Amino acid sequence: MTELRHFHLPDALRPIAHAFARVLLPDDLEQLGIAEDVVDEFELSLGSFPPHLRCALVVGMAAFDAAAVLYPPALGRTFTHLDAATAKRWLDLWWTSDFGPVAQFPRGVKALLALAYYEHPIVRTRLAFHPDAWIAKVARRRIERWGDAIAEHERMVLAPRPLTSAGDLASPATDDTTEGASAQHP
Repeated sequence: MTELRHFHLPDALRPIAHAFARVLLPDDLEQLGIAEDVVDEFELSLGSFPPHLRCALVVGMAAFDAAAVLYPPALGRTFTHLDAATAKRWLDLWWTSDFGPVAQFPRGVKALLALAYYEHPIVRTRLAFHPDAWIAKVARRRIERWGDAIAEHERMVLAPRPLTSAGDLASPATDDTTEGASAQHP
């Protein structure tokens, strides 16, 4: 049995994740004081990925950060050391790239960061997003409307041999003494 291990971003990559969050997420990230929580949730999401995808994202983050030194407006600085405007322009170069993997990389990072941001309790409260109440309301309405049909279906599924009737269970007669003879059906 394989043991599930918790994934941790290498210490050198946490600032890169923070820099991505500052550029890709709404401006209130720092004001709300949730940047560290969002990066923690991002890290947790990465941990749920298969190793080859997780490795690709981690290597991509390191490459994205380091490659910024080649971007003339960056003046030899990595992505994590860029001011907000230059960091946004560097990210936009990747986002609008004609080379598919380069263009998709920041989109994947944004998807994970946005999920972590919008699932944060403070953001959910500010947006008045309460899906649990809606789910409970809809579940009650479904039970009221289709409760009898659901109960009948459950009864049928949980019954012994739910997909067969007694008549279907009769096995064909076979004659093991006759070689090459096919089985006779009643």
